Amino acid sequence: QSALCRAVAAYGGSDLRDLLCGPTGGATADLVVRCLVEGSGWTPATRHVFDLVRQAVGSYDKDQLTQLLQFTIGSDSISEGSEIKVSAQDLPGADRLPTSSTCTRELFWPVAGISGKAPATSASCQQIRDRLLLAMRSSGDGFHIA
Repeated sequence: QSALCRAVAAYGGSDLRDLLCGPTGGATADLVVRCLVEGSGWTPATRHVFDLVRQAVGSYDKDQLTQLLQFTIGSDSISEGSEIKVSAQDLPGADRLPTSSTCTRELFWPVAGISGKAPATSASCQQIRDRLLLAMRSSGDGFHIA
């Protein structure tokens, strides 16, 4: 029996899950922020919004982090080295909420003016934080196929 098999046998089901996927509900703000990576669509004029998203997520409590993980990756845990892409979307209207794809582990942030049609939105960290929380609450229990 290999050393790997012996090591796996030493863990119970939930212990093995925690080892491979990260502890359930145990994500820290630092871990989640480290997992957020810059996706597509950002420009020099809008990149500050990505930084604000990271800053806002860093202020979330444990329950809000769990909601964020459910919203973006469909799980309540994440392991070190995982990535959640944060991509910008050029969508009209300042009232649009962020969306996500659990299939691609991506958060899509609506940023007016990415393509140069209008100046990039100037948002505060608190506004970013509130918009993301509203999007997570509005998403309900997940996606639905019509």
